[in-house]
Amino acid sequence: LMFHDTDFNVLQSINKQRDRYQAWEAQMEDDVVLNGKNLVILEFGCGVNVPAVRNESEEVFNDCLARVRATKNDTGASTTEESYTTPSSSNVTLVRINPKDAGIHDVDVDIGHHVLSIYDTSLQAICAIN
Repeated sequence: LMFHDTDFNVLQSINKQRDRYQAWEAQMEDDVVLNGKNLVILEFGCGVNVPAVRNESEEVFNDCLARVRATKNDTGASTTEESYTTPSSSNVTLVRINPKDAGIHDVDVDIGHHVLSIYDTSLQAICAIN
């Protein structure tokens, strides 16, 4: 909690919202991993001063990509880079739009093609995407 709230009613509401989000996230990740769906995480204007959204985006991205890769390895699928991006398989992509801080830190060479960093304002980037 950002402001160290201790009010029971506030905490109860926050806990319910967190539980709903966690359930949705688990279901979404299962859909990507088990049903071959694609996931694109769109992040607009999230800076580094308050990194909560960036951290969550990266956490979901890394968890989901790791599960996709583990599933492919377990099923005997090829572990080459091409097998991670074929249209018939799950794919996980993080699109980060920020005029100053669009990059992802500590990028593993192996995930670089799953990250699209756009150094632009949100409005300009949206207008440029046709």
